[in-house]
Amino acid sequence: FQHGDARPIEKRNGLEGGDMQLHTHFVWFNLGQDDRGEWYAVDLRHTYQWKKALGAAYRAELAHLMQTELGCRIRLREQGLFDVEGIPKHIRAAWSGRRKQIESLMEQHGLTTGESPELAALITAVSRRAKLVGEQGETYDGRFERWLEEMQAMGMTTDSLLAALDNPFTDAELLAREAEFDEAMADIAPKTTETQGVIALDDLYAEVAHDLDDRPAVDAIE
Repeated sequence: FQHGDARPIEKRNGLEGGDMQLHTHFVWFNLGQDDRGEWYAVDLRHTYQWKKALGAAYRAELAHLMQTELGCRIRLREQGLFDVEGIPKHIRAAWSGRRKQIESLMEQHGLTTGESPELAALITAVSRRAKLVGEQGETYDGRFERWLEEMQAMGMTTDSLLAALDNPFTDAELLAREAEFDEAMADIAPKTTETQGVIALDDLYAEVAHDLDDRPAVDAIE
């Protein structure tokens, strides 16, 4: 199932609210039945091992759909993260309040999220605040109204937002991006072996997915 916002944080006006953050929750029941009819807990160690690759493939597929279905211009960053061209940096930063909150808590331990992802995950979990909707808090319609007001206060209009969401690459730009992709693929093995003597298959999948950009994730990784 999908959620459209992050955990609530205190905003500049002193009120609480979540920033927009479209994400998907995958529910896996930890129970399975064998051929004899016996029930057991599911061994998820293999799935945990592949969680980095699965997350990278998810982000690559999302980037692909945003480019092909919406016409967005996607610009890759580190670790498969990406930005939408046309969305100003100060707006992206303002709507990343939850991440800044986690980074601030990490700084108290003298670390960054990249240096200690396990601690970052733990801090993320223990610092979560409940999402209140309906009678207990902000309504879904109210959430979008607040985001619109925040966007306009930061100097972005509805028209400029729609323009950013319908700004596909030209044929020449796509050819240039194809060359960049081929170069990135050729660099995977040297880059990965700088820190590892053996390249695990899940790590290889994750590295490929990080550079997929506008390609369908499942087909392109293979």
